[in-house]
Amino acid sequence: WSDPASVSLSYFIPAGQNLSSGRAVVIDGGAAYYFQPSNTAHAGRMAGVTRTSATTGNDVEVRSTGVIEDASLSFDPNVTLWVDTDGEITDTQESGWLVLQKAGISFENDKMALDFSVSILK
Repeated sequence: WSDPASVSLSYFIPAGQNLSSGRAVVIDGGAAYYFQPSNTAHAGRMAGVTRTSATTGNDVEVRSTGVIEDASLSFDPNVTLWVDTDGEITDTQESGWLVLQKAGISFENDKMALDFSVSILK
């Protein structure tokens, strides 16, 4: 799989906090922050997954559609992926989460198709 050369599937936005690549984010006040499943205000607001890291105030690349390939992802193929604390992508669901947010489906060990279609507020 490769992205069409003439289409940009990512956008750049200031980081509201230090951000790592391969993490789910929400946009608040024009800046990106880690998605937190413990924050009910984040329900239905996942904006994408970071493709780069950034320090507070600097631009971070966020992908909102398509495929993410990142060395920080390490999953078996064809597994549903969820968002954990600090936007970490995981293949498990924690019982203590207040927001259950789907991140996508794993293709290969370090590649996922983005899919935010499920966001459940418990």
